[in-house]
Amino acid sequence: MAWRAELGEGGFGTPAPGSSCFFGKQQLTTLTSNGWNLDADAAPWCHFGLDVPFMNHIGLESISLQGDCCHTRLRLQRVLVNSRGDIHGGALMSALDFSLSVVARAHDPINVGAATIDMNTHFYEPAAADVDVFAICKRRGKRIAFCEGEVKDAQGNVLAAARAVFKLVPRAP
Repeated sequence: MAWRAELGEGGFGTPAPGSSCFFGKQQLTTLTSNGWNLDADAAPWCHFGLDVPFMNHIGLESISLQGDCCHTRLRLQRVLVNSRGDIHGGALMSALDFSLSVVARAHDPINVGAATIDMNTHFYEPAAADVDVFAICKRRGKRIAFCEGEVKDAQGNVLAAARAVFKLVPRAP
């Protein structure tokens, strides 16, 4: 299934004229006018060109990265639930932090790393099933990026939202 999310100045679900992100399969390293398009399935356990052991550990699936928009998926697993059987907030925050960092460095995802400076998360509803995480970079300078993301259930309900600021750092060769 291909995902499409309208993302504009007003945030998720409030499109600005002519702005949209399409989530779908892309080639591994295609450089486009507004960034890299990466195929998340290009290598097993590859997260947009990188091996990220902790994301492998929690089972985060990297679905797509196009321009400054990212889509990941976290499946409900026994090892990730809280005492009520919902996905633990810490697991959701980890998935959000990773997805937000992906869009922070989306202009050069192989050569640039992102270190979280600040992140805040608001939880609206429990995550009782698999969730999708959508992230967008709202503004990027030479050294700092500002990103926003949402966790949604299969019906499109927003379960959590986050904003984060990242320091952009060159990745060691």
